[in-house]
Amino acid sequence: MIQDIAPNVYQNHYDPAKQPAAGSYVIFFDNRKLFCRTGMGTLTFPTYGALTDHSGMFRYLFSIDQDEYYLALDQECVPKAPPAWEGWDLMPLFSLQRLQPKASAYAALEAASLGGWYTGNRFCGRCGHEMVHSETERALQCPECHNLVYPRINPVAIVAVRNGDKLLLTKYKGRGDVPFYALVAGFAEIGESIEDTVRREVMEETGIRVKNLRFYKSQPWALSDSLLMGFFCDLDGAETPHADGSELSVAEWVSRDAIPNRDDGFSLTSEMIEYFRTNGKGEYI
Repeated sequence: MIQDIAPNVYQNHYDPAKQPAAGSYVIFFDNRKLFCRTGMGTLTFPTYGALTDHSGMFRYLFSIDQDEYYLALDQECVPKAPPAWEGWDLMPLFSLQRLQPKASAYAALEAASLGGWYTGNRFCGRCGHEMVHSETERALQCPECHNLVYPRINPVAIVAVRNGDKLLLTKYKGRGDVPFYALVAGFAEIGESIEDTVRREVMEETGIRVKNLRFYKSQPWALSDSLLMGFFCDLDGAETPHADGSELSVAEWVSRDAIPNRDDGFSLTSEMIEYFRTNGKGEYI
């Protein structure tokens, strides 16, 4: 998956006083698109030393090994406009999955998540006062009413439902240009365990019941500021699924030998589908 960058080490220790060095990477965003260069499939970010305009703010985000990453903000604490460099582009975040090195793609996604949180919480949601950065932890504080806001992490269940040697695969409605299968997935609701999320989402989206839930893996998913939690489970009862029509256009059983190979090394969904396809007697299935 995208976060599996070993032997590289992602370090998200919070240090608000840290300042960029010449070789530090600077992340620029424009409407959730990343400013970068992608020649020969290699992802490159601008360095602080290469910039001619050092005005504004450069907020330390994290490091990977010895490489430090900073978010470029203007004086109003909103994303700073990227420089007009020939050969550099604004790239949609989802397109990063096909670029190398993998650690750089992961850095871009996590920077987007943190950048969106910083710029989306400039003002207190309780009293409207401008927020300030905590000096001790990654949080935003209101100096007026003392409201404290942490980065948003949404819990999501990803569900692989087994029916003997078949897997329940889906396709999302309104994404006709996406040929790939997906799994049942959905956000946890208030007051709901993640196991109950699994049962509810499968029932709501496909009309079937499940049993024998088995946790597989989790994945931080910056594209929706989520923590994905993957489960394998078994059909319980009637086996005819139906797509709900509002979120899904397809919900069908696909036999193991008919599942297309799509191990993209990017998402938990693709890894779980591939695990089922290639591990007939695997631990989780």
